[in-house]
Amino acid sequence: MGSDTSSQIFVFRQSRAYPSRALKTRTSQVVCGIFFAFFKKRLYNGDMGYESALYIGEQVISRIKAFVRHWYYDSFFALLTYTTEVLTLLDKKLALRVTLRNFFQPLYQDHTPIGHTLGIVFRSFRVALAGLLYAGIALTVAMIYVAWAGIPIVIILSGI
Repeated sequence: MGSDTSSQIFVFRQSRAYPSRALKTRTSQVVCGIFFAFFKKRLYNGDMGYESALYIGEQVISRIKAFVRHWYYDSFFALLTYTTEVLTLLDKKLALRVTLRNFFQPLYQDHTPIGHTLGIVFRSFRVALAGLLYAGIALTVAMIYVAWAGIPIVIILSGI
């Protein structure tokens, strides 16, 4: 390809078929090194280069990274988006924002001491019930995510 090889990263052995190809990250280099050390006797028969083992190692690493990104990162934000939508719909029914904004306003615009007192008491109950419901939903979603995040770990540990 090019004669300028000073910018290339050389790991173990440069690929003959793809001279410009190099491992992209330090993690890839380390995992491929472990892969080679463990499987060297089984994969390398003298006339076969390391290209296929390099390719397999890189693909294993990229698939693991893609799985972790999809399983943990993407699912977290999907669940967060869903929870936000559910809480927004609940807020339309329970009106927690409006209740908090008008917390110290008298109930039904009754500016007597009884109106102020009843407004605070009724709105306190409404805020408490809505807060408990929101907290329950948030706790349920958090437990669902923890269970979801633990599934691969349980599968791996049950296989060991």
